[in-house]
Amino acid sequence: MPNSPDPSKHQNSFLKELVLINAQANPPEEWRASLKLLVSALLALILWGFLGYVAVFHLLTSRQFAQKVADLPTADPARVAQMEKAMIGFNSTVQTLYALLTPLATAVTGYFFAVSGSSRGAFELAKPALSERSSEPKPPEA
Repeated sequence: MPNSPDPSKHQNSFLKELVLINAQANPPEEWRASLKLLVSALLALILWGFLGYVAVFHLLTSRQFAQKVADLPTADPARVAQMEKAMIGFNSTVQTLYALLTPLATAVTGYFFAVSGSSRGAFELAKPALSERSSEPKPPEA
C-alpha cells in the first residue's frame, strides 16, 4: 500500500513530541534525575537477568556433568576423575560469578530505589506557560 502511513514515523514523532514536551516542562536537574533513574533501572534489570541466566546455566550444566559421570563405566577411574575435576572447576567459576554479581545487582537495585524515592517522576505533564498562568482570573480578595 503506497499511501499508507509509515508506523515508525508516527512512533518517532510521538517520541520526539514527548521529549520536547518534557524538555520544556522540566528543568535540567529533573532530566538528570530521570536519566539516573532509567539507567539504574536498566542496569539492575540486566544484572538480575544475567544472574538468573548464570543460575539456570549452572543448573543445566551440573545436571549434564552428573549424567555423564553416571554414564561412565566404573572401571575407568581416570575418566571419572577427569569429569569430577571439570565439575569442580566449573562450580568454582560459577561461585565466583555469584559472589561478584549478587552484591553488584543488589547495590544497583538499591541505588535505583534511592533515586526513585528522591525523584518526582520520570516524566511530568507539561506545566502551563507563564503567559497562560497570568491570564487566569484572580480570586477575589477578602
